[in-house]
Amino acid sequence: MKNNSCLHDVVIVGAGMAGLLLAVLLSRQQYNVLLVESRQPNEDLLKDNDLPMRVSALNANIVAYLEQLGIWPQMVSHAKAPLRQLLVWDDAGGGKI
Repeated sequence: MKNNSCLHDVVIVGAGMAGLLLAVLLSRQQYNVLLVESRQPNEDLLKDNDLPMRVSALNANIVAYLEQLGIWPQMVSHAKAPLRQLLVWDDAGGGKI
């Protein structure tokens, strides 16, 4: 419920993919959102298109939803590649998907 007596309706901790998406969705619904992130943004990453070696796999339903929101074109302009094979591991061993 939107509350006019508070400075913020919602506080989101973490500006990762999920936190940013939630902030966008709530702000589009006229909620006053405060997004809190412990790290400073590294603007140099996007200047030279030298993105970090982090992989995020999104299924077709999420991509369709991001397209509907108008967010997907901005995301895909930075980096996109189909996932053909995924190797996973932890301290107990490894595997292949």
